[in-house]
Amino acid sequence: MRTQMLRAWALLSLLGGLTLAVGCKREDDCHGDTCACSGGEECYMTCSDDGCRQSCSNLQRCGGACHADDCQFSCTQLSECSSYCEKNCQIDCRNTQTCSAICGPGCDYRCDMVDNCGVEVGPDSRVVCNQVGDCDVVCNGACEVLLTGVGGHSVECANGFVKAERGGLATCTAL
Repeated sequence: MRTQMLRAWALLSLLGGLTLAVGCKREDDCHGDTCACSGGEECYMTCSDDGCRQSCSNLQRCGGACHADDCQFSCTQLSECSSYCEKNCQIDCRNTQTCSAICGPGCDYRCDMVDNCGVEVGPDSRVVCNQVGDCDVVCNGACEVLLTGVGGHSVECANGFVKAERGGLATCTAL
């Protein structure tokens, strides 16, 4: 139930915002370059080329979608940040109230000093939650979740994978 709510919130936030594209420095698609938004109410960006770099800072809400591979997305000092990326992406969310993401295989996702962090990742991904109130992770394959200074957490593994937790490390590995 919690996972379904997380997915619904992330998708609604991201898709709803992408139709608005209000407050961005660039309202068009990013093409392999850097797109950055800073200040204001909200910003939503999309990119369809490999290697895009998107960033948001000092906003209420921000979302980024990379419909390609090897992208980077960062959020700093926001109320809400949502992101989507296809494969082999790096997503970094810092000093933000709520961070959510859907990230494909080979994802490197990091939440630092965040109230609520929720992410769904593909196989061979790594998630770091550092100084986070709640960290909720869904792994759709093998993954590693590093938990440091986390108030509460849940890690769900896909069917055919088993969860193991030891110290501040949770993993999903094939049966």
